[in-house]
Amino acid sequence: MTNVEYEAKIRTYQWLGLQTLHQQILARDTPGWAPGKAWEYLVIRAFELDNASVRWPYEIQVAGEVVEQIDGAVVAGGLHCLIESKDESKPLTIAPPCQDAEPTPASATGYGGSDLLDLRLY
Repeated sequence: MTNVEYEAKIRTYQWLGLQTLHQQILARDTPGWAPGKAWEYLVIRAFELDNASVRWPYEIQVAGEVVEQIDGAVVAGGLHCLIESKDESKPLTIAPPCQDAEPTPASATGYGGSDLLDLRLY
C-alpha cells in the first residue's frame, strides 16, 4: 500500500474507529496495515480530528536518494512540530542530543509505546 492509500484509509476513521484501531495495535493485530503504519497514521489522524493542520508521512531525498522519512508534521495553536512515532512493544531508549547526557528510556518521559494517545482514546 502506498502512503497516499494509507492516508485515504485512515481518513475514513473517526474517534471511535481510532479507538478500535488503537486496541488492534496493542493486540498486534492490524490487518491491512504494514508493521508500524497503523500507529504512524493513527497519530497524525488524531491531530487532524482535533483540528490541527497536518502533513502526512513523507520522504526527504538528496540527489535522488531517500535520506529520511518524516512520520508527519502538525501545526496547532501556533506550534509547528515534526512527528516521529514508533510502534514498539518494549520501551525504547532515546539517545541524547549530546554525548555527555544520559540516555532516557522513552517510558520515563511518558511517551513510550502506544501510551501517547491513551489520554484521548477513552
